[in-house]
Formats: sequence, C-alpha cells, structure tokens
Amino acid sequence: METSNGGVILLDEYLKQKRIEEHRIRIRRERKDMVIATLVLIAAAVVAAFLFYASRAHAAPPIVDLEAPPTETVALDDPSVAPKIEEAMIWLVTKRGANEKHPILSDPVYRANIRVAAVESGEKYDVPADLLLAMAYRETVYKMDTVGKRGELGLMQVGSLGRRHCAKACGAMVTASEQMDCGACWFDHGRKWCGGDIRLGLNVYASGPPCKASAPATIRATFWRYRVWRKIHEMVYGVALTS
Repeated sequence: METSNGGVILLDEYLKQKRIEEHRIRIRRERKDMVIATLVLIAAAVVAAFLFYASRAHAAPPIVDLEAPPTETVALDDPSVAPKIEEAMIWLVTKRGANEKHPILSDPVYRANIRVAAVESGEKYDVPADLLLAMAYRETVYKMDTVGKRGELGLMQVGSLGRRHCAKACGAMVTASEQMDCGACWFDHGRKWCGGDIRLGLNVYASGPPCKASAPATIRATFWRYRVWRKIHEMVYGVALTS
C-alpha cells in the first residue's frame, strides 16, 4: 500500500513538474516571438523613414515659374544702366549675408570690373550679360579666388575640362575679365552643343553632358541660376524676362 501510494505521489509530482516546464517553454517562446515581431516592426519603420527622407533629399524643386529665356542678347553697356547693375549685385551679395569686407560691398573698382567683364564677355560670346552675373553670383558670390571642391577655379568655377577648352579657345584666367571670359566661352560651348538652348547649356555647365538634366543637383543648379538671372533682369530693367 505504501509502495502504491508512493508511486502515485511520484507520478503526480512528475506530471506537475512537466506542466511547469511546458508552461515555462511556452512563456519563453511567446517572449521570443514578441521580440522578433518588435524587431521586424522597428526595421520596417527604419526602412520606411530612410526611403522617405531619401526621396525628399533627391527630389528636385518644382519648376513652376520658369519662362522661356529671351532669344536676344541683353546689352548692359548703357552708362545709365550701370548703377542699376551694381545695385542689383550689392543687393544679391547682401542678401547672401556677406559682411562689409566683401569686395562687391567694399571695393567700387572691383564691383565695376565684374560688371564690365560681364558686359564685354556677354558681347563677345553672345551670352546675356545679366545671365553671366547670375552665374557668377551662384558660383562664387563674385569672388575671384574661390576654389571648388572638385578643383573648379575662379569667378565662374570652371573645372579642368572647361579650363582646357578655355586655354585653346578663350585665353587665360587671371583677371576678372579673363575669368568671366572663360566662363562665358565654356557656357557658350555647351549651349551650342545643346542646339543653342540656354537652359540646356546651363545643365551642361553645371554637370556636363547630357543636355537634358536628370540629376536633381543639376536641375536645382539650373533652376537657381535662372531664377537669379530673372531677378537681376527685373531689378535693372523693371520688367520680367519674356519669351
């Protein structure tokens, strides 16, 4: 009798321990499943956030107000226009947050040299002078000694390929006039390669061929150069660019 009862007690204890162990295994499995599900949700959220911000970073600004560029060259060599050109340059540089030591603000001779260089280079290469001023502003804020991240040099930030072209077709890059000349010459080369279209020429100037920009950075560069061009033209002439 005692043996029988002892066997029953041992069996009950065994079954009890087994149920406890099974319960513990189930709890561990549920916790593991919960951790895996949480990690999956976190990973999905991280991927979604990355894709969202990547799409925003590479999205080009909406081009909603770009008019077709004028077909004629804008002449800015009228003496009565010169003060307005320099006023526009001063306004742009000040808007960029430049201090009083900036050469456009502190040196009237330097400012006049940049203006005259744009007029002369514009006439030489049949490029709107106020477009050249817009390009120089966006490239360097009219600073001749600027060196770009990829080795671009001078007022118009011409790269090595453009400088080789300038050396053969345009000249040196020492004075403001020569630097503006090289930028105008290189832009004109790209514009002609793109069938004479100014905006396509700006694309090539920003990043090289092809003419039709697909990279968001190139699209933004062309957009802002064109927008500054419109602003300078409006400040000097009191009218917007027309087709």
